[in-house]
Amino acid sequence: MILKVIFDFIISIIGLILLLPFLALMSIAILFESGFPILHRREVHSSSSKTFNFYKFRTMYKDADKRLEILLKNNPEIKLEYETYYKLKNDPRITKLGNILRQLSLDELPQLLNVVFLQMSLVGPRPKTTFELNKYFDKKDHQLLFSVKPGITCIWQISGRSNIDYAQRVEMDLDYAKNRSFIMDMKILFETPIALLKKDAV
Repeated sequence: MILKVIFDFIISIIGLILLLPFLALMSIAILFESGFPILHRREVHSSSSKTFNFYKFRTMYKDADKRLEILLKNNPEIKLEYETYYKLKNDPRITKLGNILRQLSLDELPQLLNVVFLQMSLVGPRPKTTFELNKYFDKKDHQLLFSVKPGITCIWQISGRSNIDYAQRVEMDLDYAKNRSFIMDMKILFETPIALLKKDAV
């Protein structure tokens, strides 16, 4: 929808301008705590075959991938949790500052750049890595999933977030893609800050 694209672009530009001092302070804090890089780039899909890099403030230690490999290899319970939720509640890979940024979802703010670059939307299914796409989504659902741009926030982020297993997130993402509307987007945007303040929004 053209209205959605225009709305996303304008709000993201305004947001980046207003948040610039805060973004600079967070960048300096990350630099002092754990050095460069300040931003984390993750390759995600815009279609079944096309990818782009989306941005987040780096919240993990630089050797996070190696730490995860060791964790999953030596801890069956942690491996089951990761396979169910695709994240860990008590993740030892996350820095102290990173934990604060994640709890408040401030690590997601650089994705406003992706919206300005027309790669993402403010609201939509969360971006999917190749691993997520292959493991959790049937190929028959790809066309529906990619009929909308991935978003900074989504329906399952206001409905329990980490307490929702990945299978439920898949259903919610596909349901959003099927029934999306501008009014639904406004509802999700309005409820996102409220969800972040809840105790289970980790």
